[in-house]
Amino acid sequence: MTMQANYKFEPGHRLCVYRISGAVTAKGLLNLFRSARDDQAWSDEYRFLTILENASLARMDTGAINDLMLGMQDEALGPRKRPQAAIVCNDLLSRGLLAFWVAASASQLGTQEKVFDTEEDARDWLAAAETAIPLPAR
Repeated sequence: MTMQANYKFEPGHRLCVYRISGAVTAKGLLNLFRSARDDQAWSDEYRFLTILENASLARMDTGAINDLMLGMQDEALGPRKRPQAAIVCNDLLSRGLLAFWVAASASQLGTQEKVFDTEEDARDWLAAAETAIPLPAR
């Protein structure tokens, strides 16, 4: 199954919501992020909510994740601020890879990310943390 993805902006909540299904690839994600960033409704104030529904991360090994992060840095698709990003994924097999993404994105992209089982929990976390996110000590 090929990757299907779309995005929607929720300006009132300062959110860019990505919905992704199918076989996730680094190239597909870069295209999605590029489309959102190029949209005239884009705001650098957005935080991110990524919802993986019936998505397979089988093609996303640690090498593909590093390629994705490098691509985001090269194309300035990474965050311009230090946003929060919530990922919704209830697939236990994908959680290990997402844990790697969360750790790597903190150091390489400067984001604070967390993985949730439900969209409701993810939205609650994003709503509760409307204050500035401190940078980690280096």
